[in-house]
Amino acid sequence: MMIKIGVAIVVSLTTARIAAAIVIEYGIANQYEMAKIEKANEDLSKGNWESALRGVNELLRSDAKFFPAYFIRAEIYMDQRKWAAAVADCDAGLKLEPHFIDLAIMRAISNRALRKYAASIAELDHVIAIHPTRLSILSWAFDQRAWLRATCPDAAFRDGQKAIADAKRACAIMKWSDANTLDTLAAAYAEAGDFDSAIKYVQQAMTFSAGKTALCRAHLASFQQHRAIRE
Repeated sequence: MMIKIGVAIVVSLTTARIAAAIVIEYGIANQYEMAKIEKANEDLSKGNWESALRGVNELLRSDAKFFPAYFIRAEIYMDQRKWAAAVADCDAGLKLEPHFIDLAIMRAISNRALRKYAASIAELDHVIAIHPTRLSILSWAFDQRAWLRATCPDAAFRDGQKAIADAKRACAIMKWSDANTLDTLAAAYAEAGDFDSAIKYVQQAMTFSAGKTALCRAHLASFQQHRAIRE
C-alpha cells in the first residue's frame, strides 16, 4: 500500500520470504517510482514474473540508483532460481543502501544456493551480530543460519546443536506461531538425531503452514524414516 505522509511517500511491500511487510520511504518527488515499485511487487506476489521484471527494468533504466528496484528484481531472480543474478542485484542494492538488511539475508540465501556456504554463513553471522531492530529480520537471519547448519550438504557446515539454538531464537521472536521457523527447528532436531522432537515441531508447523503444507508433509515423512533434511 502506498500512502503520502507530509512530504514523503511510504510503500509497504510484502514478500513470501518473511512474515512482516517491508516499509520503504522516499520523498514526494519519487511518487512515480514508488507507484511503479508497488505495482512490480503486486505482480511478483501474483507470480507474474514477466510483468514485474519489465517494471523494475524500466525503473532502473530511468534511475539506476533507485535501490528498491534491485530488491524486487533480486526477489524475482530468486523465485526463478537465477542465484548469481540475485547476488548481483543484492550487491548493487546494498551499495546504494547499506542498511537495507533484507538484501544481505537474500544474498546469503542466494550464496547458499550457489554452494558458497562460507560466504552465506559469514553474512548471516554479521547480520545477527548487528542485531537488527526489526525483529522479523532478526528472526529471518537466525532461521536461515539454523537452516544452513541443519541441512547443508557439506558436513563441515552442519551443527545440529547450534542449529537448534538458532531455530529456537527464531521461533521465540515469532512467538512460536510461524510455520517457517518451526519447520526449521524440526530440521535442526533431525540433524541432531532427535527425530521425536523433529516430528513434534514439523507437525506444529503444519498447523500454521498455509502454503507450506506439502513441504511440511514431505519433511514429516523423512523424519518418520529417521532421515535428516539435505538441500
